[in-house]
Amino acid sequence: MTLTPIDAATLQRASINEAKTVRLRDLRNVPFVWFPRWANPDFHDQMMRECARGGLSAPRIDQEATDRDTNLGFVQCRVGLSWQNETVRWHCARGIVLLSVVNMNVRLPFNLLWKKDNSSPLLQKFVAQVEAL
Repeated sequence: MTLTPIDAATLQRASINEAKTVRLRDLRNVPFVWFPRWANPDFHDQMMRECARGGLSAPRIDQEATDRDTNLGFVQCRVGLSWQNETVRWHCARGIVLLSVVNMNVRLPFNLLWKKDNSSPLLQKFVAQVEAL
């Protein structure tokens, strides 16, 4: 298991990308695409607490969506920023980038699972590479 950072998915040409560093408080008036609380109450509450701790006490949530692709679609349609784990970097459409927010300290667990009796050399090599991270 590893923990992956949470970044803000945004349009490549968004004005927020011009800043050298972005903090949560810098996102006070920025619209967000957020996931509904019912989809993951514990994680939702953790994100809200972290935002409040960083000066973003009331995120401007303009749209809610439950899955990654819908969230990124709304970002692409200029609805707002969307919180995504950094592994989404490889799934972003052209024109969407992940922006690191320096004081967003939430980490999402990433687990690798496989069948115990799978002795594939390719799997063993892959597991070794993941464990080296």
